[in-house]
Amino acid sequence: MKESNFKIEKAVCYVIGGYSEPNLSVTCPFTRRSESKVFSKNGAQPLKTVMQYTKEDYKVLDSLEEISLDNFESSYFKIEQLIIAINMGKDGNPELKNQLVALKTRLVKELSKKQGKKMNYSELVRSKLLEQNIKEALNLVSNMSQTYLKESGTGELETKINYLISLCGDMRGQYSVG
Repeated sequence: MKESNFKIEKAVCYVIGGYSEPNLSVTCPFTRRSESKVFSKNGAQPLKTVMQYTKEDYKVLDSLEEISLDNFESSYFKIEQLIIAINMGKDGNPELKNQLVALKTRLVKELSKKQGKKMNYSELVRSKLLEQNIKEALNLVSNMSQTYLKESGTGELETKINYLISLCGDMRGQYSVG
């Protein structure tokens, strides 16, 4: 398909058979970056929607520079699912990986600045050390590291974006959404 520049605009696929998770190896060439719906049917179980994307959904990947701390969490699941959908069965996506690295750098800096405004630890620690109040200085350093690593800190953000970056690596042989 790459050689002829053929692009599928819309695809509706059904995966039928016995499985715990449907193998999407047959559908992914047709659904990659196109408006698509994939359904699965396993025996007497009801028809299940496996994935469904519109042209509008894919625009989020083309506008990662517009993602901010305010809308990252609400966009995360969609970004994750779209990255899986376009990279499934492929040997990597360095262009998207570079965009995600830039996103991570920008958001971590933004979050660090935001957290830094809450409390000026360096000034407080310095003053406690000048007062020779070592115990209080150590408590401040401990609080600072806990603040940095807590769930609302950069640790959680970095973990999530690192996972998205890893999805841009070699995904050959991986053919399920889960």
